[in-house]
Amino acid sequence: MKRLLISLVLFALMLLAIDRALGHALAARFRVAPSDEADAIGRGIAARAPLVICGSSRARHHYDPDTLAARLGMTAWNFGRDGQFGPFYSYGVAELVLRSYTPRLWIMEVDDRTLSGPDPLSSLNVLLPYAAQDPAIAELVNRRSRYEWLKRLSAIYPYNSLVLALYEPRGGAHETRRGYAPIDGTIAAADTVEDVADAAAQPPRADSPNLAPNPLKRRYLSAMIDMLERRGVTVLAVRSPRFPRGPGDRERASAEAARLRSAFADLKVRFLDLGADADPELGQARYFRDRTHLNRAGASRFSRLVADSILSLGLAGPAAPGATSASAGGHR
Repeated sequence: MKRLLISLVLFALMLLAIDRALGHALAARFRVAPSDEADAIGRGIAARAPLVICGSSRARHHYDPDTLAARLGMTAWNFGRDGQFGPFYSYGVAELVLRSYTPRLWIMEVDDRTLSGPDPLSSLNVLLPYAAQDPAIAELVNRRSRYEWLKRLSAIYPYNSLVLALYEPRGGAHETRRGYAPIDGTIAAADTVEDVADAAAQPPRADSPNLAPNPLKRRYLSAMIDMLERRGVTVLAVRSPRFPRGPGDRERASAEAARLRSAFADLKVRFLDLGADADPELGQARYFRDRTHLNRAGASRFSRLVADSILSLGLAGPAAPGATSASAGGHR
């Protein structure tokens, strides 16, 4: 019995040593791999851009930092990430960014899913590699499951979903520039016409008013805004275009904009509705890759619209002395 116990202890120690060694190797690879899935947040922080964009795939594919920088005279970085519909990922990015520097302007790409609907916490695996260095992020990712804290005892676990991407020879197939990933192609003709009968038979969409407000999303969104504005960062909520297939889509878009305007007014944050109606040209199919994403040409036009809106609000220009203090701050 004693021998068996010793064997089990030695086996456990061997597994622990392997876990630590592989975890260390993966962490080192994560910091230097060319893949889009590697340390994207770290690369963005290293750029120390005064203008930050964050949110879901609509942020990642719609906001061109080069266009914004050329028009605004300040560098930008796009932290957008596919599948990050709620405020949780953006909260994590803000935590990490503010540990290193203070941006001047923070743009949030928003829609109904920012404050309503279920928690997409499973997508927070992208924050797992950063949890060990920030207690607030550790608390957030532990919400993924009851046993998340236990899984995180493994040094390998934070990189489980990244192994293939980290060692992909070409670093992934996506073109990226300062976090922005342009997409090419044009929306299929079949997706440009609204089928009213079919739409009525569908379950509630993400932009449906039937989706209940989510208190946890509201809590993290409010905490993120407070955290940024305490450091003097101006926060701006922006809703980018979806392709309007017909009157029904336009009606839903208008209702969503009204809900978001009210929600962000409560949070004392400026909200810009830059949907298709803000620029009739952007309502054309040639600017869309699919119903919810602009293509490269659409992103370029939209980014100019965003920059012009920022200029009209007086939120760009030479940084004032002490711009990282609360006196250079946002609008609450």
